[in-house]
Amino acid sequence: MNWAERWARSTGGQTGQVTRVVRGVTKKLKLDRGVSLLDVGCGSGSLLKKLPAKKKVGLDYSERLLIQARRRGLRVIKGTAWKLPFADNSFNRVLCYSVTHYLTHSQAEEALKELKRVCKPRGFVLVGDVADVDYYRFGRLMHDLVREPLLSFFGVTRTAYFSRDWFLKKGFAISSSAYSKKRFDALFTKEF
Repeated sequence: MNWAERWARSTGGQTGQVTRVVRGVTKKLKLDRGVSLLDVGCGSGSLLKKLPAKKKVGLDYSERLLIQARRRGLRVIKGTAWKLPFADNSFNRVLCYSVTHYLTHSQAEEALKELKRVCKPRGFVLVGDVADVDYYRFGRLMHDLVREPLLSFFGVTRTAYFSRDWFLKKGFAISSSAYSKKRFDALFTKEF
């Protein structure tokens, strides 16, 4: 069992922030009951369950968390963010929340391509996660020599963090209110 599964088990996948996150995601993705939604990294489904959408599908790599999501009555599939098992242009909205910090840079690069690929024309992709404060404050040396070994000790071995500029270069729009030292939300609009 990895640390994400241990957290979900100990908290039931719920946090006090779920309602606030639901409101924010609903607004940013312009969700309503007429759209289809893919939640990549859905975990136990606590967020997906509360989001308004006609067709909701969750994807996660953890079978234990997917079992919890299925108990909530959600349609979920096992898979990875960097190789989505869906056809091109399958969903109006794609959400990837609190996932990228588990990925290597190459996995994250592929995941962004995949998120865009499965999003329908004129749809939206929202990627939100924690920002790596230590990386920007202390630089790569501190990141590689202190932070990564410490995370490895706690069972987190593959993490990638991305700057605001990195997302902008990938075609995402980021408002100043959505990017801070603690967290970021990057919104991509598929206009073609």
